[in-house]
Amino acid sequence: MFGALIESVFSLLVHGNPSLYASFGIAAFMSAGYKTPLAAVTFVGDTTGSVSYLVPAMIASAIAYIISGESSVAAWQR
Repeated sequence: MFGALIESVFSLLVHGNPSLYASFGIAAFMSAGYKTPLAAVTFVGDTTGSVSYLVPAMIASAIAYIISGESSVAAWQR
């Protein structure tokens, strides 16, 4: 329910294709959880097939990477 609430508020602020929110969310998770921001941006470019979505993916990945600090999903990265 919290994710739906955030998506509703975000869609009011930013107009565009709502299906891309999931791609940016996955990129942000990859960037923060696995410490791979460039792979996350490449993922968005490959899955969408458009270079116009790379800048928003870079922004989402950078913010998630900075906020996550030193924590990681993978135990060998800790």
